Amino acid sequence: FPNILMLAGGVHMRHCSEEALRYGADIVVNYEAETVIVPLLKHIETNGISRFRSGLDLVSGVSYLNTDGTMHIATELPALENLDEVPIVNYDLINVEDYIKHGKEPGVFYVTGQRGCPFKCNYCYDEIQRGDKRVSSAEWMFNNAVDLQKKYDINYLTIADNNFTFPRERAVEFCKKV
Repeated sequence: FPNILMLAGGVHMRHCSEEALRYGADIVVNYEAETVIVPLLKHIETNGISRFRSGLDLVSGVSYLNTDGTMHIATELPALENLDEVPIVNYDLINVEDYIKHGKEPGVFYVTGQRGCPFKCNYCYDEIQRGDKRVSSAEWMFNNAVDLQKKYDINYLTIADNNFTFPRERAVEFCKKV
């Protein structure tokens, strides 16, 4: 699909953006997409696919290959400070039945209410996450769970936080709401 831009993102792009670009991605979002995606899409819409590189260096948080093959690596990594601003995921755009199992195998949906890690371990490979602890409220997490249950009648939910019990008060409040 030579006329389609391939955009790569996700937590793993913090460490392998160059690899993704060398193997076919046109643009990599290096950190959190919530603050980057709208300016990036506006930029692409304004410039068109054939000229997407023109001025792309003004969009924070993205990396790409220049026309001469050199890499533009994002140095500014915008982060969303208030995780309660993250919208509840709308799964209506996919076939949810593919993810809801029937019988003995339950379908599993994920709720993530945390970014980063509160600790600064010197052996940690992820410099970006060290000491960056941002959490959504228990209310936000609960509303996500309620939305998933009401819309898709799910019975299983996975909390995908690395440190769900930190801070303890949020974990306790969420569990009480459930």
